[in-house]
Amino acid sequence: MGFGFTFTAGKKDLQENDLIKIVGELAQKRGYQFSWQQNAGFVELCRNGRLFLQKKEDAVLGDCQTNVVGAGFHAAAIDFVDEMVEKAHLLLHMEDETNYYAERDFAKLRGEHYYHWLHCLMDLLKEEKEYTQMRICWPVDGYAPEERENTIITPMGYYDIPALLEWVQKDTVYPFGAEFFIWDSREQDARFSRNSALSLMWEECYFMPSARSEADCEINGRIIGLLEAAAAQDPNLPFPKKDYLLLCSLHGSQPIDISKLPDYTLFSDIGYRKGKVVYQLGNLSLKIEGSFLNSYDEAKEAEIFYDDLDKNWHTIQISAFRYDEQPVFHEQLLQDENAAERFSFPIDGGMCQAVLLQKQTDQYGSFWQLVAQVLSDKQMTWFIIAYEQEKEKSWACEFLQSLKVVKENEETV
Repeated sequence: MGFGFTFTAGKKDLQENDLIKIVGELAQKRGYQFSWQQNAGFVELCRNGRLFLQKKEDAVLGDCQTNVVGAGFHAAAIDFVDEMVEKAHLLLHMEDETNYYAERDFAKLRGEHYYHWLHCLMDLLKEEKEYTQMRICWPVDGYAPEERENTIITPMGYYDIPALLEWVQKDTVYPFGAEFFIWDSREQDARFSRNSALSLMWEECYFMPSARSEADCEINGRIIGLLEAAAAQDPNLPFPKKDYLLLCSLHGSQPIDISKLPDYTLFSDIGYRKGKVVYQLGNLSLKIEGSFLNSYDEAKEAEIFYDDLDKNWHTIQISAFRYDEQPVFHEQLLQDENAAERFSFPIDGGMCQAVLLQKQTDQYGSFWQLVAQVLSDKQMTWFIIAYEQEKEKSWACEFLQSLKVVKENEETV
């Protein structure tokens, strides 16, 4: 159900270095992010809004899906292409599904395409005989928020389906669109700044102290800056006061005076990562604390999840392997001479064997470790779960018991 535009622009003897220089300068002038590597790259105009480019022979090919972000992003991306084509003296062939490139009618673009698209989504929800979990504009890779009954998951938060349908029926789809789209207006106005911050809070923010990691510091700081920009641009726009003050406290920054700003009340609590989130590794679904950081260790071929705390820390190392035939357990795991406890139990769609090792000690101190192997169809997944305090054994066991065998990732609406 997505839409946007594609284009081809070229000239004889178009040089990649010349293209990179022109696009980079234009992006810098407009405050956009630009990345290029091996004949391809992208310009990031805003959160979730990227214009993808590829150099092929004497032409640059472009692709931009815009329905996720809004009509303002579509128009701004077209403006960028216009300027790039002019600066590089390229011949352009544009295929714009909205026809905005030819008409340049922003009101028509927003009403007949973006808000019409929302109407179609509402019709789809109405046609459901039973309300089911649905993700709208949610990326296939990465994590998924925990499911809630009768809700849809979006980059701008959970929406209760019955309440959403009632809201749209009462007030039309426009108020919902102003909250749902990050870049709804022609300019980057106060709502753009606030909605960008809200999207970051919902999707990426760990709500942890900035001192914990560079990721926390960068995300917390960006959100605070966007919210303060929104307040300066429009003091009448509803403002998420509680979460702003929380982030200022976590970031160690002095909050602005928000006493006269109206409070943002669409959601009582903002942030998927305040709860648990779901990752999928092959056919295995993993429910992990949203505050955990994540990295990949190439040497160990393992996903690492960790809270990076100074006290009562936790880490989970996971390696998954697929086989042509059904794998079997490595029985030597249960025979480990360092085992303090051995146990086996079924999970939803599979089986787990685990060993709790005796207390370990290294140069950083003492800790406990639980090693497990899980069979899920033709997949074997290994877990090494470490934690500082013995009482956290229950946390490790609950994590393993929550594992679930699922189908491979499917594309969302």
